[in-house]
Amino acid sequence: MNVLVSANVDYLQRAGEELDYAIGHLTDALTLTDSDQGDRLARARTHLRYAIETSR
Repeated sequence: MNVLVSANVDYLQRAGEELDYAIGHLTDALTLTDSDQGDRLARARTHLRYAIETSR
């Protein structure tokens, strides 16, 4: 049973890390110039996808 709990915690921790990265990129997109905004939004979207896939 501990193996299952540990595996679930690992997935949730990884998803949380991906969400942290996404938040960082979204924050940057709000504060950087227009030329960098698209890149930061794309990176945030990628990390959000990873977080969703990881948590499934």
